[in-house]
Amino acid sequence: MAKTYDELLASGTHGEIVAVIAANTKRLDAIYAKADTTDDEITEAKRLDSETDALIVKRDALKAFADAKTKNTKRLGEMNVVEQPTGHPETKGIDFNKMSFAFAPTVKHFKGTTNAEAAEKAYRFGKFIQGFVDKSNPEINQAAKKWCDDHEIKVSQELTPQDGGVLVPIEFERTLIDLREEYGVCRPNFKNEPMSSETKVISRRTGGLTVYFVGEASAATASTKAWDSVTLVAKKLMALTLYTTEIAEDAFISVADDLAKEIAYGFTLKEDSCGFIGDGTSTYGGMTGIIPKMLGLSGTIGNIAGIRVQATISTGTFNSAILGDFEGTIARLPKYADTPKAKWYMHKTFYHSVPATLMVAAGGNNVTDLQNGARKPMLLGYPVEFTQVMPWVWVANQIFALFGDLSLAASFGDRRQTTLFSDPYSQSTSAQVQLIGSERFDAVVHDVGNASGTASLRVPGPVVAFASAAS
Repeated sequence: MAKTYDELLASGTHGEIVAVIAANTKRLDAIYAKADTTDDEITEAKRLDSETDALIVKRDALKAFADAKTKNTKRLGEMNVVEQPTGHPETKGIDFNKMSFAFAPTVKHFKGTTNAEAAEKAYRFGKFIQGFVDKSNPEINQAAKKWCDDHEIKVSQELTPQDGGVLVPIEFERTLIDLREEYGVCRPNFKNEPMSSETKVISRRTGGLTVYFVGEASAATASTKAWDSVTLVAKKLMALTLYTTEIAEDAFISVADDLAKEIAYGFTLKEDSCGFIGDGTSTYGGMTGIIPKMLGLSGTIGNIAGIRVQATISTGTFNSAILGDFEGTIARLPKYADTPKAKWYMHKTFYHSVPATLMVAAGGNNVTDLQNGARKPMLLGYPVEFTQVMPWVWVANQIFALFGDLSLAASFGDRRQTTLFSDPYSQSTSAQVQLIGSERFDAVVHDVGNASGTASLRVPGPVVAFASAAS
């Protein structure tokens, strides 16, 4: 059963924290009561103040956890769900419709048609973590593994951390993919290319057939469709998160829900960074994103076909930007790329600081428009998707907004499902477990148009951009 706060207060680490806080406070009172303190005492007081503040934060966090745990335990007790000494509820006969009332407020990332379905998915994922990933508590580990076997949660391989860990079962992988598509921008908007091996070569059309007028009885002139290739090479990406063993034992449903979010968010943040701002270095797995790819076409930004440069220079700000800058960006997009998938991509702060402000200032808005705003961000008739890895602080010659159909400009290679493993040594110095997730992917930007000093030779690609002017 869950311990009350008073019981935690008198036990283990928590009791030690409270004792140290009391001792520090007593010593500080003694120092402050002195009429003439030495330099050493002043230094000691500063150290004790800092240490005590940190300990108070830990104490309050433990109290909050104890209160929440007691509350949930009470709810489970009211639902006649018996909690085992190890922290596992009996699972036979569990009514997830009832259990969802206890856990629905914290289950946010597993989706279902009902709260009960979402709670059950989180519960099953938590049992998978306990049984096949986290080996920190052998008793919990073995009990959870048996539960998974009894409830048909199977893993396709169980390896050492060096070999890659445990592949996440398909039923949970779908949730992680859904979350990555919810948080990320590259994965759902680039052309997705499943990879069955380390490397995948895909064909790209670079030119079409040529047609000619011919005279009577004359032979046709042959032409061929032009192709080249794009190579995807899967890179391994790893995300690390920490959680406490106490939480793993006592609130694993909430932990499972939070871990799913943290793993998915960590992956998508790096995926988007590689796809949008990757500079080809090891930080980005050798990947070059759309922005560096476009800017790398020429040292003279005005010669790059797909970039609309801010019409009026305003050093250090966007104050001189006009809606015409964004109309001019749309104008650069080729007709073939103006598909139903065409949209704007920019940082949320940039959108509300520049184009949204320009639209409000343009007039024609009534009070209702200004009060309610738009349900979905739009700009000049096209949807806006926020990607927080893009620039938003003004610098010269920088791309701040992209527009077009990214599926025609870039490919996302997805090698395999997520692998999870825990670090068996992470508990050696603390009561925390490291959970490490890995995936393998590649993002290749293959069409951003060209650059030329001759305007008539400039050919934009399927994604174009708005950029700041030179300072």
